[in-house]
Amino acid sequence: MDYNSARAPLREGRNRPLTRHVDDPECDGGGSSAPSTQPAPSALQPDGPRAEPANLAAHPGHLARRLQQVTYQLWNAAVSDETTPPQFAVLNCLLAEPGVDQKTVGERASLDRSNVADVVARLVQRGLVRRLRDPADGRRNVLRLTRRGEAVHATVARRADAMNEIILGPLTPDEQATFLTLLARIVAASTDRPTASDRVDGEQAAS
Repeated sequence: MDYNSARAPLREGRNRPLTRHVDDPECDGGGSSAPSTQPAPSALQPDGPRAEPANLAAHPGHLARRLQQVTYQLWNAAVSDETTPPQFAVLNCLLAEPGVDQKTVGERASLDRSNVADVVARLVQRGLVRRLRDPADGRRNVLRLTRRGEAVHATVARRADAMNEIILGPLTPDEQATFLTLLARIVAASTDRPTASDRVDGEQAAS
């Protein structure tokens, strides 16, 4: 067989232009070998008139979050880096009402069941709180401060008072009283509103 005649079909196949499938991602119908990365024009154009930025200084939620940030920073710097505000709230509840159960402590300190269980467990581990059997009901545990817990509460309470003076310092005494009264009124009104967990519980009960 002639060597050149045997290679002819290969040369013809090599010179034949390649055919692209219509579903080839590089086949864009315009001769371009790379897909365009530019967003569609509609994605760059807002629907309707341009929205104005919100005035966050008039948003109570934003201001409350900023105040919480300030409080958290001051607490760690001037009060305690070991006893957290929720832990202090539990210690304070047990000082006011010794011998109550964990559920009651959570209600007094505004902590849900999972959070109060974690806080109490940490306080017990630190030796600040002890669990005791309720003399009136052996199936029920009650909580009491230890002597060390009372001492830690006294120290943290004193430092927290000093921190509160710093936070409220920009206000006059009358403004401070008004500010705290209004905050308490907002919190009291909000406690009666349904939460996300309430909605989930309601949906599960209905299903």
